[in-house]
Amino acid sequence: MTNIELDIWRGEWGLASIDLECLKVLTYMKFIGVPVRVREANNPFFTPKGTLPVMRDGRKVLTNFEEVVDHLKSLHYSTDVHLNTKQAAEASAFTQYLHEKLYPAYQYAWWVDEKNYGDVTRPTYARALRIPFNFYYPSRYQNSAKEMIDALYGEHTDLREIEKTVNRLGESEYFFGNRPSSFDATVFAYLAPLTKAPFPNGTLCNHVKGIANLTRFVARINQKNFRHVTDEYNRLNAKKQSTGTQSEREAANFPNQTRNKVLAALFAAAAMTGYALANGMFQPSMNQTRNKVLAALFAAAAMMGYALANGMFQTRNKVLAALFAAAAMTGYALANGMFQLSMNQTRNKVLAALFAAAAVPGYALANGMFQELKDYEQSREYNDLFENEDEE
Repeated sequence: MTNIELDIWRGEWGLASIDLECLKVLTYMKFIGVPVRVREANNPFFTPKGTLPVMRDGRKVLTNFEEVVDHLKSLHYSTDVHLNTKQAAEASAFTQYLHEKLYPAYQYAWWVDEKNYGDVTRPTYARALRIPFNFYYPSRYQNSAKEMIDALYGEHTDLREIEKTVNRLGESEYFFGNRPSSFDATVFAYLAPLTKAPFPNGTLCNHVKGIANLTRFVARINQKNFRHVTDEYNRLNAKKQSTGTQSEREAANFPNQTRNKVLAALFAAAAMTGYALANGMFQPSMNQTRNKVLAALFAAAAMMGYALANGMFQTRNKVLAALFAAAAMTGYALANGMFQLSMNQTRNKVLAALFAAAAVPGYALANGMFQELKDYEQSREYNDLFENEDEE
């Protein structure tokens, strides 16, 4: 049993994973206490279906919740042994109901609603994926969701049919008494992302949040089983808010600061011009390469002024850095005569390729595809996710 491995999508918003299916498997394994090595994956290309989760036990590879439950049951791990025949039938019926009613609603909110997809879903999965897969997989998942919604439900489906679960839960800790079942893991996996994801079009999310006993149900399971995840999220969120307060104070003087920086950039450009004139760099008899280098430097200064005027040092530091790096490459190329017609054309082509490569980091940074303090070159391991957590 110690050889079981589970690859999942990374977590956000205080959740152990951003993905419905990953949360199902992860929560179920936490309920039964099975030893497992959990890894946050960032490349589903080599998975059997191009999706996560993927559970491996020796040579056995499983990719969905039902397969995992059956396999673990064969190893004598199950959360449903305490259910009687009637409860087991109810759990099966409710699970089917959620798949028929809530699953399409969930898919619509995450992938089909264009505002939610553009503002939350796509950036979230792009951050979880490695380049270049972050350009491909979000669109692929969106297309699959659209095909499912169009084929089965059309455009006018009621996406909020979840009230039946409320009556069954009542004020109990779990749906079938004081012990969790696979159905509890399923409900938690559906509802937790809906209560945490900051969707701009939050009709379904607001509906779920408005049902008090369901939100308490989600909070209990998250705190009891993934407490270190929620604690870390709360700690980072508090730190971010503290930093934000300082940033707000600095923002009060932002217009004056911007004008000062633009003025400084203009003075720097004027100083460069004076230096160039004093050294005869604009004289026709001088080397034309130096003129080109000077022009490139002036272009960089103009970029600096434009960036400062538009507040790019407040929100786009990394993109600006990429642009300045490209400008520096231009200056280096000009200084070495790489743009002169008499020079080897191969070097010109190589330089063009380098400039194209410089544009890629700028695009990626602008879309939040790089994360500070996180290394997505290798999957991070979260074995402590399944260590025993003391009750408060």
